[in-house]
Amino acid sequence: MTDMDFMAKTSPWLSNPKFRYKVIKRDRYALSNIKTTSRLVKILLGTRRVGKPSILFSFINELLDQGNHRNIFFIPADLYEVRLMGIRATIENLADIYKFDVFKKEIFFFIDEVQEVKDLFKPNVEFIEFAKFL
Repeated sequence: MTDMDFMAKTSPWLSNPKFRYKVIKRDRYALSNIKTTSRLVKILLGTRRVGKPSILFSFINELLDQGNHRNIFFIPADLYEVRLMGIRATIENLADIYKFDVFKKEIFFFIDEVQEVKDLFKPNVEFIEFAKFL
């Protein structure tokens, strides 16, 4: 099995369920604004340096507050280990380690720098423009 030690840094709530990102809570960034369809993959688009990771962190905090710390994963696609394995292998390794089945349980993957992903699941993708949150 490939070494997945980097997940302790990128998803610290897996070992510390009380972890929360320090971001300003804004109601307009509510997760309920995103979970409106049955699509599997959602991509947040926006220009550089407008705060897309802060929105992702807000979503993660909201899910953590619901008690979902074992099924949330933050994966920086530009991280060396992820680029080396590929996103599919990274997710498969996470499934082996954390014993989840993406078809039986709601699992959340927050992938930063998604443009780095070469093997992203193409069907069922919805693009969400950052401007919708402004």
